Amino acid sequence: MPSHSSSPRCDRLVLRHVTRVVKRLVVFALANLLVGVATLKPASAAILFEGWSKVLISGKHVGFIVQRYDFDEKKKEFRSTHFLKTNADSGGLTESLAARADSTFKPLAYQYTSVVNGKPTLIDATFKGDKMTAIVTEGKEKKTIKNTMPKGTFLSAFLGYVMLQGKEGLKKGVKYEYPGVLEESAIISKGEAFIAEEETISGIPVFRILNTINGSKFVSLATHKAEILGTVSPSIGVQTVLVPTMEEAVAGLTVNNQALIQLFGSMPKGKENEIARRNMLPAAKTAVQSAGGGAKSSSPAPAAGATAPVTPSTPSASVAAPATAPVPVPVPAPTATSTPASGN
Repeated sequence: MPSHSSSPRCDRLVLRHVTRVVKRLVVFALANLLVGVATLKPASAAILFEGWSKVLISGKHVGFIVQRYDFDEKKKEFRSTHFLKTNADSGGLTESLAARADSTFKPLAYQYTSVVNGKPTLIDATFKGDKMTAIVTEGKEKKTIKNTMPKGTFLSAFLGYVMLQGKEGLKKGVKYEYPGVLEESAIISKGEAFIAEEETISGIPVFRILNTINGSKFVSLATHKAEILGTVSPSIGVQTVLVPTMEEAVAGLTVNNQALIQLFGSMPKGKENEIARRNMLPAAKTAVQSAGGGAKSSSPAPAAGATAPVTPSTPSASVAAPATAPVPVPVPAPTATSTPASGN
């Protein structure tokens, strides 16, 4: 396992991979909630998913990411917003994204920012028809990137919708291939998501999903409501863990509430997800739910709100989740009997 403290540039590349891992995987929560969104008539925006995750490199807690997916009924727009921060030892990265898509998930616009060791990058992208124009500012340098999008291209933050609309839906053996805009680089890349397994972890039914995008490979565990319990990239020792509270995610890092309110429109509480909801249940009720689910894991589940051990340093690393037993995440290859399904 290579070291991830060799240089700020190494940390920056690793942590940008973290951002890709988290935002492409939490979108499964959005995907399943889309089914009922037509019946929602909120005064402003309906929050579909919101959660805080901690970020680990080689088992060390180095930062956090908070995400929200919502639907603006008045504008008929879906929005994806996230903010990521790491400590100084891991590159001192702060990063944010505010992305918008119409009700059919055609890209409208996004703004991406990152600051690494005081050096800022800003991407302001707009879309018209099949044309994408992105103005990229790095320090004092500015350039314009123009792309023609293949049919079916979408902002990668909204991958879940494509998977939900696939011919086979969400089930074991299905493979989705898609063209997506990578918001952090303003490029269009082919991606693949393969649903390798369906299993039960401490009473929670989950899909084990193998993901490849722009050369990055990672594994996610998604509940049947499509909420991501955790992700792991065994080759570089990067892991993300959805946790029930902001306090557990930030672990001593400074949180600028005003900056988050400005970005999100309100302070993200992180309660719109399965882990947070389970954490708010009485301990006895949570234990009954876990027992009733027929968990495959032989390890006893911790008490509600507890976090299982984190060991991401090998390909058999565990993705931890509050109120569950350790979750092994091997990286099997797609089988020859899988059923391909186009996500376009």
